[in-house]
Amino acid sequence: MNKEEILHKAIKKAEKNGFKQIVYTRQTAYKISPCYSVIFDPNFAKAFFGEEEMCKPELHNFGNHEGNCQDIEWQYHLQQMIPLSDDERIKYLNKFL
Repeated sequence: MNKEEILHKAIKKAEKNGFKQIVYTRQTAYKISPCYSVIFDPNFAKAFFGEEEMCKPELHNFGNHEGNCQDIEWQYHLQQMIPLSDDERIKYLNKFL
């Protein structure tokens, strides 16, 4: 699958989960700048990754489970994508399709 196909499927998945594109159209979503604006849009991320509370696995090694489950899934995934290159971000999204 190429980048455009991955983005199209990611947007479709988010739309099925309630994401409404107000500013972005499908045509502009595939251009580089607006595309990454969509990926990092909190409403897109909530619909794509979910809003469940999650625990960080690395914190479980210390035996303290309470209080460590404060990250929300969509926020965690956005943080994971920040240091990635543009191509790696698309690959990251692809893992969740």
